[in-house]
Amino acid sequence: MEEERMEEAMQEEEEKKSRKPKKIRKRITVSTEVVPEKPDRTSPIVGYFASGFDPQKKIRGSSPDVRVLRNRQRPTRMKVVVKPPGNDKKVEFVGTSFSGEAATPQLCTYALGVLDKESGSLKIVPIAANKIFRLEPRVTVAAKPSQDIVEKESVEVNRREKIREVMKLYGTKRTKNMIKNMDSLRQQENDEGTQEMIENESKDMVIGALEDAPVRNIPPHDVTAVVPEKAYLLDQIILRGEWDHLGDILEHMMSDSNLALKKRFLEDNCYPRFVHNRVHKVLEIQDDAEKRQLAGMLSYISYLLKFKDIAKFKKGASDFTNPVKTNENIPNLIYQKFMKMYVDPGLHGISKEKNDLLISYILVLTLFVDNFKTEISDITKDLKMNIVSVRPYYEQLGCRHESMAKRAVMTLPLPLNLPVETKRRKNKRN
Repeated sequence: MEEERMEEAMQEEEEKKSRKPKKIRKRITVSTEVVPEKPDRTSPIVGYFASGFDPQKKIRGSSPDVRVLRNRQRPTRMKVVVKPPGNDKKVEFVGTSFSGEAATPQLCTYALGVLDKESGSLKIVPIAANKIFRLEPRVTVAAKPSQDIVEKESVEVNRREKIREVMKLYGTKRTKNMIKNMDSLRQQENDEGTQEMIENESKDMVIGALEDAPVRNIPPHDVTAVVPEKAYLLDQIILRGEWDHLGDILEHMMSDSNLALKKRFLEDNCYPRFVHNRVHKVLEIQDDAEKRQLAGMLSYISYLLKFKDIAKFKKGASDFTNPVKTNENIPNLIYQKFMKMYVDPGLHGISKEKNDLLISYILVLTLFVDNFKTEISDITKDLKMNIVSVRPYYEQLGCRHESMAKRAVMTLPLPLNLPVETKRRKNKRN
């Protein structure tokens, strides 16, 4: 009996299988089209939630808020932000093409295929930035610090104030001067007039300089200028409100001390070689306006070089913004401008492009100081570079190299002839 039942069960299963219609797979012939990436259009973006969260399941019938951010100077640097619908906990998912998993070495390329069965076409479209975005959750509202953390921070501030007061009374002369300058810096930061001047004056002028920078990565210029003084726009390199903070060298040069003591002052205050070797020009000028302009440019060059040295040792945004850690010799108005122009917010430091821009600003001012014919040995040492590596920066500014008595001299001929920028092509190995 059991064998008969087994046979009947097997027959029933075979009958059920035979009743199910078999899927008929048809082969179709399609035409393949590879769609190239277009600069004026964003390619498709593919992302996945590392946590497995599906934002569309939370509220049916509503779609998440998706934002795509692209860096204007670096089109391959993208960020995708997905905010789920009905997001009460202020949580969003963020993925980038320049950090985390996307920054690891890439062994393959990605593309998206779209098959249209009716027209018989298969379109292959490249993925944006050639990256698969890993979307990770992030809390958008910062948590309030606990009471213990607040108390610890207040204790640390009080301890620093006590140390500062002790050093102000019993410290060395150099330490007292540093504390005095730091107090002046704090006072300038709290001054509403200083902040208003930064916003009003550098809003138009600095932004205009930065808009020119991505094209040439050099200071604002005029290729139609007929005199060297108009080739580079000094009023956009040094803003009107900054001249009032560039009187340190002029004030000391006009004192009653002799030239030897004046140069000794520059050495003690660590002024660069270029400035030290040209302070005598300030005393030779008779016109007060020209004297003030030359001394101001020398001070500005020293501030740019100091900021460049500061940036080498900064490892985070707090190192730039904390007044205790910043260089006290740079006026706050000028320091804030340098922060906006040269510090990359994403890197918390100076990138390669910003560093080249900073060097270009320094070299342009050396041309103004030396009447557009400058000997570059001393500024090369101040930049901690060699002559061979500095020459391309001058040539990028439209300068021409001349050798005079075994000295490297750069001149600025007119009309301003800027070199054509070309992209480097990697050599292909056979």
